[in-house]
Amino acid sequence: MGRELEPIDIFSLFHSKHLCMNLCVCVCVRSSLHCYFLASEFLLQSYIKQIIKMQAVKEKIQDMNVMRKVKAEAKAEEQVVKDIAKARMEVAHEVRLAKEAEAAMELHAAKAQQKAQQELAKHPPNQSHAAPPTINSIDDPSYT
Repeated sequence: MGRELEPIDIFSLFHSKHLCMNLCVCVCVRSSLHCYFLASEFLLQSYIKQIIKMQAVKEKIQDMNVMRKVKAEAKAEEQVVKDIAKARMEVAHEVRLAKEAEAAMELHAAKAQQKAQQELAKHPPNQSHAAPPTINSIDDPSYT
């Protein structure tokens, strides 16, 4: 007769972290063999569920990273649009100030022209205006 093997503690196999090694263990005890494979199948299914959950979490994190990048790009694009709009407003402001200054200059020029016409109207153009005296004209005997 052959030597009979001692039964293996199935519960210690269930909780072992080395599931792959546990699945490869050859159990020769007839009564434990069926229970062991059922338990291993259960553990394998639970590990597969955990892996699927971890994969889902990983995909969720990847999606969040993609969304973060998209949001950052959209925010940067929005900031560029805002900067362009701000620059346009500043240009429009400067143009308005330039037009106001030009209008003020035209007003001053018109006032100056009006005052010049008033002065010309006071003095008829037929009168000859004497030139201011110079040093040579003081010595001239015809100077009066």
